[in-house]
Amino acid sequence: MLYPEYHKIAFAQRRQNLLQNLKDSHPFLIILYNSPVYPMGADAHFPYRADSSFFYMTGFQEEESVALLWSDGKKSRYQLFVRPRDPKMEQWNGLRAGPEGAKNKFMADEAFPIHELDIQVQDWFRKLPKGSLPKIYSNFSTHPRLFEKLRSTLTKAQEAVHGDTRIGLAEASAYIEILPYIRALRLIKDSHEVKELRESSKINVQAHLQLMQELKPGMFEYQAQAIIEKVYIENGCRGPGYSSILGSGPNAAILHYHENNRQMKEGEMLLADCGCEFRMYQSDITRTLPVGKTFTPLQRKLMDIVHEAKKAAIDVCREGYTRMDIHRTASLSLIEGLKSLKILKGPTDKIYEKKEHFKYYPHGTGHWLGLDVHDPAPCFENGTDVKLKAGNVLTVEPGLYFMENDTTVPKEFRGLGVRLEDDIVVQVKGKAPENLTGDLPSTWQDIERVKKTFSNR
Repeated sequence: MLYPEYHKIAFAQRRQNLLQNLKDSHPFLIILYNSPVYPMGADAHFPYRADSSFFYMTGFQEEESVALLWSDGKKSRYQLFVRPRDPKMEQWNGLRAGPEGAKNKFMADEAFPIHELDIQVQDWFRKLPKGSLPKIYSNFSTHPRLFEKLRSTLTKAQEAVHGDTRIGLAEASAYIEILPYIRALRLIKDSHEVKELRESSKINVQAHLQLMQELKPGMFEYQAQAIIEKVYIENGCRGPGYSSILGSGPNAAILHYHENNRQMKEGEMLLADCGCEFRMYQSDITRTLPVGKTFTPLQRKLMDIVHEAKKAAIDVCREGYTRMDIHRTASLSLIEGLKSLKILKGPTDKIYEKKEHFKYYPHGTGHWLGLDVHDPAPCFENGTDVKLKAGNVLTVEPGLYFMENDTTVPKEFRGLGVRLEDDIVVQVKGKAPENLTGDLPSTWQDIERVKKTFSNR
């Protein structure tokens, strides 16, 4: 797979932005832990992936690493603690940056072997002015097992300074979760991030187009999955960014279907919700395809309704609007479609307020997208919905679902599911949203045209 490029100015700016956002004139310490290695069976591990927020602040990806940002209220210092170079282990598991590489390539002010972390933290406390009550910021919630180790380290530091555990440095200091501050920064993507997201989306478009061309009756869902994920690997991706959803027939109405083991038949649809991770950044596309060459008339109607909802919702992805505005726009459009199908009756606004449509559209219209598929940036600010700004990246994914056992709808609807999803970048005020995945056919007419063109070759 291809590794992310290191943009030293961009990463340095992110760290500076974080320090400025804390607005703290007192001494404080930020400790950022990277993800641990997770076992997979007796003698294997899951492929390693760095913690998203750790990577966002450092650009460093090796396991067993910790980043520290120190501040005395005026000046700051950035340190990395990493695995030392070890020729024997590197022969087994690959090369390491070591402290020297961490300092030279990843622009740390200082870098140390990971086993010196406690020593350096204690040394910092020793140098604090008498009576200082430093705050400790860290990503505790993501790595709770490391929290107790941190408390132990600080207790040792307190003992080293005071020689009396009753003084209780840990109790006198504040432990504060740092992730809300980092996630607020991740809400706005810089130009380097948008570039990576654009490339990830481009590869994903290629993968979905390949499936669109090759899908045929008799295939199993896992074979459709293989078509898509093969394109990911061929283009340097780590692989899928989440478990690929390939739901055919009645499985399309199951939102997070993951078995992918059903054989597909002529006349059915396949809902393909798949995304890749390219240089740490995600893409997320859903298309609903005919297993054969064409959709049925009813399937076409559903595709039209969902496509119109997607189109209307994307147009609201502009500065000043909110994600709830996007969801309401998509929902109202879908309700109009359900009314045209005689499934819902009454005033559209009343149906929306009473959530009568929720049975057929039970999820939101999208989510933030970035280093994580569901990027954990804030949705609310001071109790109100966050207003969209240029640089926000989010998905738009309306859908309609009729469970196989749903007796409230006519029989011909049961077991049908349609969802369409694109990845959108909010632009500066006055500019239309950028659809990163807009090159992939979305209407039933365009999808049928692709399948017809490929089948005639």
